[in-house]
Amino acid sequence: MAKAKKLPSGNWRVNQYVGKDANGKRIYKSFTASTKKEAEYMAANYTLNGDHEQKPPAELTLAEAYDRYIESKSNVLSPSTIREYRSCARRDLQELMPYKLKQLTQEQIQIAVNHMAANHSPKSVRNAHGLLSSVLAAYAPSFQLHTRLPQKEKPDTSIPTEAEVSALLKATEGEPIHTAILLGAVGTLRRSEICALLKSDVTDKGVMVNKAMVMDENKEWVIKGTKTTAGTRFVELPKYVIDELRAIEGDRIYKYQPGRSDETFLYFEKEGF
Repeated sequence: MAKAKKLPSGNWRVNQYVGKDANGKRIYKSFTASTKKEAEYMAANYTLNGDHEQKPPAELTLAEAYDRYIESKSNVLSPSTIREYRSCARRDLQELMPYKLKQLTQEQIQIAVNHMAANHSPKSVRNAHGLLSSVLAAYAPSFQLHTRLPQKEKPDTSIPTEAEVSALLKATEGEPIHTAILLGAVGTLRRSEICALLKSDVTDKGVMVNKAMVMDENKEWVIKGTKTTAGTRFVELPKYVIDELRAIEGDRIYKYQPGRSDETFLYFEKEGF
């Protein structure tokens, strides 16, 4: 791609070669912006998307920048991540969305973050600011964020004891959830991985974990690959767990979606688990 050159006016321009006319003469298209990166972005965008008139990044509203950023990632990020991004774009930092990128200031962002922090957890605020940071890095790379964020909270997690896990397994013998508890307790599989597991993933030594069941932006449950290469792994399991997996009818190990409440979960609540 051609590099931007600075004009006497202070703006930057890219003369992008786009082909030849009927007489064989080379044709160039000019892209001018206030910064070098913006001009080069416009030229690159034209090369990727053809002759579509799109606003230069600085003229985008923040809402438009969010939409463009999420769309650009739709085929490379997991469906659940895209769903969360779209939800975040509709829900968080809404007072900033009408502003053009060239109008945004650090003070406006800090005020919006302060407002959000009044009724959201520090984690939610940090997640919203993280997405904002990614959008600005893509379409306003010269904007340097220096936002003061709320302090992280130490997660209040409760790890079941061996006695509690044994009680759960005993209480669910013969129920589909029994297998899921075994896979979570013994195999340390996540619930999304358990719900995507197939009989064909089971071997004599354990299970191959290479997919997960997640909800996409249309609120449909879909099967996708694991998020990272580290997530794709082989998990060794005791023989009694493998025997239980192979005794299940059909190819799906656990036939429910993540988070579904059935009679077994209601039993847990009644018994105080």
